[in-house]
This record gives sequence, structure tokens and C-alpha cells, in this order.
Amino acid sequence: MDISRWISIVILAAAGFGLYSHFHVPSYQKFYRRGLEFYQHADYERASTEFLKAVSEAQEDGTKESRPVMIESFMMAGEILENRLGRYRRALEIYRDVISQAPRRPETIPARIRMAAIHHEKLGEVQKAIQIHRDLLEQWPKDPRVRPLALKLLQAYMTLHDFEQVAAEGREILRQDPEHPDRASILFLIAESFAIREQWEEAFKTYRRITQDLPQSYYARLALFEMGNCLLKMNRIDSALEIYEQAISSYPNAEVVRERIMEARARKVNEANRDGLPEWSLKSSREPARDVQPKMIEPFPEDRKYPPPKNPQESELPVEEALDTIPRVREKHKDAVQHEPDDASAATREIKKSAETPSSRKKKPDTKSASSKTDAPQTPKKNEPAAPKASGNSKADSTPK
Repeated sequence: MDISRWISIVILAAAGFGLYSHFHVPSYQKFYRRGLEFYQHADYERASTEFLKAVSEAQEDGTKESRPVMIESFMMAGEILENRLGRYRRALEIYRDVISQAPRRPETIPARIRMAAIHHEKLGEVQKAIQIHRDLLEQWPKDPRVRPLALKLLQAYMTLHDFEQVAAEGREILRQDPEHPDRASILFLIAESFAIREQWEEAFKTYRRITQDLPQSYYARLALFEMGNCLLKMNRIDSALEIYEQAISSYPNAEVVRERIMEARARKVNEANRDGLPEWSLKSSREPARDVQPKMIEPFPEDRKYPPPKNPQESELPVEEALDTIPRVREKHKDAVQHEPDDASAATREIKKSAETPSSRKKKPDTKSASSKTDAPQTPKKNEPAAPKASGNSKADSTPK
């Protein structure tokens, strides 16, 4: 009787413990669920607080079941701080806490990737991002979450203008992983690093490798056009024209290819005419202008109706001497003016006309600046003698009463 009683008690206790274990929810689970509710309602401050409480409870629990919840709560809190609240430094601290829980375990890969993205894209700390990428590629090179980081590593080196390292790292990545999913992109960056350093032969070979090994990829269409650019830079114009003709149907911007074809043809004409004819070339965005010094033709002034004399000093008398001669001639012929006004006036006009220079026929010349005005002569109208310019006795200018 006592044995059966004890058996029933044990059975009831076991059933009760099973029911408790089935319906009991650990505290870290409660906080995690509350965090999700606040996150769904866009209450990000309270959501991040609940996720961090879930992390604390899971760490105290220390069971195998609590570990995934702890990692997930860490990542949710970091995502809120990074993308929703913009607290990048605080998010980095959260991700470091995740890594400290298991430094060599694959579940820390997402935290490391997010840290690299914050350093590169948000804070501009490219060197730190490069170091994280290198660590990930060394520890888990075959992990599908890590393989795309090879391209990000090369892009980070391109940001630093470390083009030599781009080529070295890219070749090493393809040596270790020949079937890399981003192989075409990696090869294109390697070729670009050669082109930027003007190593046209190496760039051409790398572009050609893309077109030969990955002809169906998007980068093959870009590489074909760049092959033509490399040949043009190496002055292999005929080969460049052949490549451009092939690329015009596949390159995304056919107009750019047409312009480059015109440039190549113009350069070909220049090569043919180099011995005698002037060079004319189309200038591209990458090619510097040729050092051509065209002869400048001075425009003929619009206000200059007549060309200046070859020698301004060809006049028989200087202007000052001619002006001083007129009064003396008038005084000498005073009597002739009184008795023969018509003939005397004609003689005076002839003397003045012979003494005048083209530059002295202005109305009131300035004797101080007369010599500087001889370069701009004015021709009097036909059959219209210039008015006499008296500087002394005015009796000779009028007829006697």
C-alpha cells in the first residue's frame, strides 16, 4: 500500500515538472519578444533596451539554449543603434561584445561584417575596414558570407588610391579561389588599376582575359571598349578601330564609342599628314591636348579706312616747320595780296598746300602731340582745299576793302 502510494506521488511530480517546463518561458526569451514588439512599432529606443536586457539574462542563464538568443539580441541592438539611431560608436561596442563571446566561432561573422561597413561607409576609417576584411578572408575564405568581401577589400584599396595593392590582392584572391563568384568584377578592378598607372599593355591583357573567360558577363562588354582605349593609347590605331567597331553594338553607351572612333580616325589622318600638313585632333577626356601653337592673325581695325604709310617720315617738312612757314610767306606776299587779291589768294593756297603734310591738315593741331598723330593720316576730299591756319597777322586772310 505504501509502495503504490509513493509511486503515484512520483508520477504526479514528474507530470507537474513537465508541465512547468513546457509552459515556462525563460526571462531572456521574454525580453527578446518584448524587444521585437517595440521594434515593430518603431519604438527603437525601448526596443534596443529590451534586447540588451535579453543579452544580460541569457549570459546569466549560460545554457546552450540561451546562446543563440544572446547573439541575436546583440545583433538586433547593434542594428538599431547603427541604422535607426545613428549611434555608430555605440554600435561598434555592441559588435565587439559579440565577438568577445566567441572570437573564433562563425556566428560572429555578421558582427565583423557590420563593423567593417561602419568603419568604411559611416566613419571613413578605411584602414580599419581593410583589416577586418583581411581577417575574415584569412579565417573563413570559403564561407558564402565572406567570399563577397574580397571585392569590398579591393574597393577599399581603390578608395585609398593604392592601385598597386589592388592588383596584388586581386591576383592573390583569384589564385586561392579561381571560381570566385565576383571574378569578373575583380579582374575589371585589376585592369583599372593598371590603366590608371598607364601600364597599357598589362591593362589590355587583363581586359582581354575578361572577354575570353567570361564573355557573357556584364563586365565583358565594358572590357571590350576599354581594350580599344588601351590600343589607342599605345598608338595602335588600326587595331583600336577594329575593337571599337565590335564594341559599338554591345557597349551600354554607343555614342561614346562613336566619338572614340572619330577620334581614332582623326589621329590616323594626323599620322598620315605629319610631314607637311598641320595636325588637327579630337580631344578626349583622357588625352591631353597637343602642343600646337597656331599663328594668330591680327584683325584689321574697323575704324582704319586706309593703311598707314610704310615710312611716316617721308613728308618733305615736319609739321612745326610747315606751320611756321605760312605766316612768313603771307608777310612776304602782302603787297601782292593787296593789288592782286585773286592771284595772291591762289598763290597762298598753293604755298600752304605744298607746305602741309597729311598729318597737319587737322583743324587745330597740337604742336606738342603732332608728331604722335602722324600714324593716322586723313585724306581731304577732292576739290576742297583745306582752310588756312593763321597763327599771326590775320590781314592776309581777308581781301582789302
